[in-house]
Amino acid sequence: MVELAGAAMAKVVPPGPVPLPKGFAGMPVFPYRVKVIVKRGRELRRGAVGELCVKGPGVLEGYHKDPASTGKVLQGGWLRTGDLARIGPLGTVFFEGRQKDVIKVGGYSVFPVEVEEEIRKHPRVADAAVLPIADETKGNVVGAAVVAKKGKKLTPAEMDRWARKELAAYRRPKRWLVVKEFPRGSTRKVNKRALAARFDGAGSSK
Repeated sequence: MVELAGAAMAKVVPPGPVPLPKGFAGMPVFPYRVKVIVKRGRELRRGAVGELCVKGPGVLEGYHKDPASTGKVLQGGWLRTGDLARIGPLGTVFFEGRQKDVIKVGGYSVFPVEVEEEIRKHPRVADAAVLPIADETKGNVVGAAVVAKKGKKLTPAEMDRWARKELAAYRRPKRWLVVKEFPRGSTRKVNKRALAARFDGAGSSK
């Protein structure tokens, strides 16, 4: 982050084919500290998902001539990163997605990163992107775009049938889109805003 001078966390990867836990992001680098909080600032217990905050010598003192923006991200020396995470055993940190990407569905919070990982388990799916899609009656619904593996074919109807068996109802995408590739920005991240525009007329379910 530009708000940090250097690395605040590091990931130690053991030698050999040892699978790392899902979402493992690393551990704080001394003397940095981390915690997760709810929107209003209350610190959460270990294992709960909340906004990741970082405190240490490299945290910015403030944005130049912009006290309003400074007050939103910097509170008591703690930098609010906008990332969702949980603290695990021995202070390990697990990434759960970006706070702005969380989709609210009937009182539940749907984390796109988690649903994307589930969809990638489909034997013919190469990649997946989950995002909120505007809906006239419900405001937003969960949408998913998928890229098929080379030489394989997918349809929205097929993905919907699969999801009904594999995903909880509130996490199940209601709109599906099959694309050859995802639109990406300069950092190679999926441009979900551009992707959302492609959903007009795409497959939907109830």
